[in-house]
Amino acid sequence: MDLPVLSQRETSPVPLLSELRSLVIAYPDPEDGIFSLSLPNLTHLSLRDQPRVYHRLTADGLPIADGPYGGSWPAPLLSSEEMLSILRRMDLSHLTNLELVYMAHQPGEDDELLSYIAESLPQLEHLELHRYRGVRSQMRRIRVDHMHIARLLSTLTSLLTLRLNLDFHDDHQAYCGAPWERERWFPLFKARGFDIVDLLQESCPRLEHVALIYHGIPAATWAEFHPQRCAEPRFVLDYAKYHVDSEPCPREWILLDERVVPSLLTL
Repeated sequence: MDLPVLSQRETSPVPLLSELRSLVIAYPDPEDGIFSLSLPNLTHLSLRDQPRVYHRLTADGLPIADGPYGGSWPAPLLSSEEMLSILRRMDLSHLTNLELVYMAHQPGEDDELLSYIAESLPQLEHLELHRYRGVRSQMRRIRVDHMHIARLLSTLTSLLTLRLNLDFHDDHQAYCGAPWERERWFPLFKARGFDIVDLLQESCPRLEHVALIYHGIPAATWAEFHPQRCAEPRFVLDYAKYHVDSEPCPREWILLDERVVPSLLTL
C-alpha cells in the first residue's frame, strides 16, 4: 500500500485516514508506515493471522502441510517485541477493541507487551489474544502459565470481555479425532478457564466473561466463563455463529500404525 508522505510543514492527519475507526491487517509488517500515521479516532485494531495458524498445528507439534507442493503456507507471526513496537508508535487513547496474534517462545517473553496493554489503553473493553509458542516441534513442548498472564492483565479495569487462545501444551489442537484425548483435555480446559475468570473478577468490576478457544467439532469456538456474580450458566460452550472463531478446513483421516493414531492430510 503506497501512502502519501507528509512534509515537515504538514501537521494534519493524512486525508481520508484521519477518520479511520477500524484497522484490520493480517500478518502485519512492523515497519509499515501506516503505524506511524496519526489515527486519532481509531477504536478497533486487529493485527491477526489469516487463515488461523491453529489450523496447521497438531497435538504432537508437527505442522500440517497445508500449502502447495506439500509445504506450508507462510505464517510470519510477529514476536511480542515486534507487536509492542507497533502499539507504542500508535495513538490508541480511544481504542476499545484490540486483537493481537503473536509468538512467545518462552514463558515471560511477552510480559512487557501484556503490561503495556493493561496500563496504557485506558478505554479498552474487548481484548482478544492469540499467543503461540511457535510452530516447530521443539517449541511445542513449552508450557504456558495462564495465571501469570491473567495477573498481568488484571489491572485492565475497563475490560468487558477477554478472549484468549493460549496454545496450551496439552491441548489436543484442532481436528482431533481421538475421543480419549478430548475426554482428557476437557476438564483441564474448564478448570483453567474458571481459574482465569475467578482471578480477573476481583479487579475488573465490569467483566462480563472470559473466553478460551476450544477446538471442538465441527469448529474452533469461544467457550465463555462468566464471573460468579453473573447468573447461571457460568460456562457456555456452543457453536453459534457469534462464538465460532473460524470454519474448519477440509481434512481426511488416515491411520498411521496399529495403535490407530490419527494423522491429517489436507484434501
